[in-house]
Amino acid sequence: MSSASQKIDEYIEKKGEGWKGECLNHLRQILNSCDVEEAVKWGMPTYVNHGNVVGLAAFKNHVALWFFQGVFLQDEAGILTTSDGTSKAMRQIRFEEGDVIPDELLIAYIREAISNSIEGKSLPPEKKEELPLPKMLETALSADELLREKFYALTMTQRNEYAEHIGSAKREETAKRRLEKCLNYIREGLDLNHKYRK
Repeated sequence: MSSASQKIDEYIEKKGEGWKGECLNHLRQILNSCDVEEAVKWGMPTYVNHGNVVGLAAFKNHVALWFFQGVFLQDEAGILTTSDGTSKAMRQIRFEEGDVIPDELLIAYIREAISNSIEGKSLPPEKKEELPLPKMLETALSADELLREKFYALTMTQRNEYAEHIGSAKREETAKRRLEKCLNYIREGLDLNHKYRK
């Protein structure tokens, strides 16, 4: 079985085309100079100390360093953003081709994030409500008792992911295709995003 370090090597090799590889390796070096331990969560490099502190990922046009509880960082340099403008706790710093990585500044942010993690600073997860089931999923569950048992054995969040995935389809054919795929996962007792949880 591969170690976290080997998995991160593989991640960088796979995702680090061109300048992104150099950026990922540079950020990894900075992170490893701080008091964090390497791990892989959700298929991506994650750095922990009393919980998740910092994550690292490569995207199409940028590399992101995100702080799981970044909302508590002072951010005097004003470099933190949210990925979609709605994140309550997470904050990130994006790097694009040609950007200079401010080593000392990042180390200061990472150390502050570690300190916050050790102190237990974290926003509690939002309480979510059960989403109504799309009609076709409800029909499928009504017709198969074993399937219904498997579905309700999942957590509310996992059930909501299925409901949202099927219910958000714009076309009926897409919804049917999604339903068939989801039913197979449910029968196996898997959540929708099981592939990304390694």
